[in-house]
Amino acid sequence: MKRCNSYTKKQEDWLKENYCKYSLKEATIKFNETFNQSRTMCAIQRITTVLGVKSKIRFSDAEIKFLQDNAYSLTNKELYEEFTKHFKQTKTFTQIKEVLKKRLKIKRDKEIISRASHNKMSDKFPIGYIAKSTILYIKVKNDVNNTKKNYIPYHYYVLEQNGIKVKDDQVVKFKDGNRYNCNLDNLLVVSKPTFAYMNRNNLWNKGEITKTALKVGELLDEIREQEGEKDGC
Repeated sequence: MKRCNSYTKKQEDWLKENYCKYSLKEATIKFNETFNQSRTMCAIQRITTVLGVKSKIRFSDAEIKFLQDNAYSLTNKELYEEFTKHFKQTKTFTQIKEVLKKRLKIKRDKEIISRASHNKMSDKFPIGYIAKSTILYIKVKNDVNNTKKNYIPYHYYVLEQNGIKVKDDQVVKFKDGNRYNCNLDNLLVVSKPTFAYMNRNNLWNKGEITKTALKVGELLDEIREQEGEKDGC
């Protein structure tokens, strides 16, 4: 049978050996990179059909067992990296997902992946670990079902350890402006109205003026609280 857009023997041999290792898209890219060509996916599909090359990816018994043993304990990235490292051959994660889903009937949903990721993170970051972001956070528990609640702001933790509970209508001010300095003497708990008043009038870091303004804020808080109690009567 006559070849369309002729291929060299070397190119045909490459396709026979490598086509089954990749998806059609990946095989086309690899082929073009290897031989400095610009073949389309349709062209590669036609020539492999002529050559009788099947695209089905073959997994050995050892590879299948590896996937069965690790599908529920590794994240996507870890599963692919460990598979590649263990068997030292090229299979894409798309191909691995295909055999997991269609042949092994293993559905790696978000819950499984999240649980695997959480287990790894729990080992790497134990309770008490302090994470740095725009502020500091401390890990206080390992809850696989609600990982967002595993960390709390570190300055809140410091205050709570010293018997100070920040209420919903309060905020914490870092006296020196350093959001990573969570020493107790650097943390000031004030009401949201007072905090807004101080910011609006630029009253922070002004010595005695700041102290006086904070006392005024405390007085206004007491007045608001008393007025609220009267309204409730």
